[in-house]
Amino acid sequence: MSNKKENFWIPYADLMTVLMVIFLFISLAYMGLIQYQKKEQDKVFEEYKQTKENLYKELEQTFKSDFTRWNLELDKDLSIKFTNPEVLFPSGKSDITQKFQTILSEFFPKYLNVITQDKYKDKIAEIRIEGHTDEVPTLETNDPYIDNIKLSQDRSRKVLQFLRGLNYYKTLTKEQEQLLQF
Repeated sequence: MSNKKENFWIPYADLMTVLMVIFLFISLAYMGLIQYQKKEQDKVFEEYKQTKENLYKELEQTFKSDFTRWNLELDKDLSIKFTNPEVLFPSGKSDITQKFQTILSEFFPKYLNVITQDKYKDKIAEIRIEGHTDEVPTLETNDPYIDNIKLSQDRSRKVLQFLRGLNYYKTLTKEQEQLLQF
């Protein structure tokens, strides 16, 4: 009788050992997959970082003579800001000044020549045009907050309309135009 009990536990112990080895291989395979994914993620991040640095350098080089002339700022996050509000729009209005139209007419082709290059076309996810307001509300709704949001949106829309009306924009290929997704 004791011989039967011994025979039962030996196969059971062997089965548990086999299951433990299987789980060990599964966990090793999973750890290998995680390491592979981490390496791929690091490659993507490094490529992103390098592209961002290259684009920054190229934009900085392209606009180096324009920074002071246009009151232009290029941030490390690649945002470009025109910082002289008197040149951009009349206070409380969304109409683009003649001087800012001239600046945009010179700025836009240079900017597009940089960002539409083949090396960047699959790397840039979006280009935003943001409009900001001054302290003078338009008082259209008697709510200064809502009025400033509307003015900000109107200014962005006017800049976009102006850029789309430029002769340079009309010379873009269909592919370039689709990349811009206006």
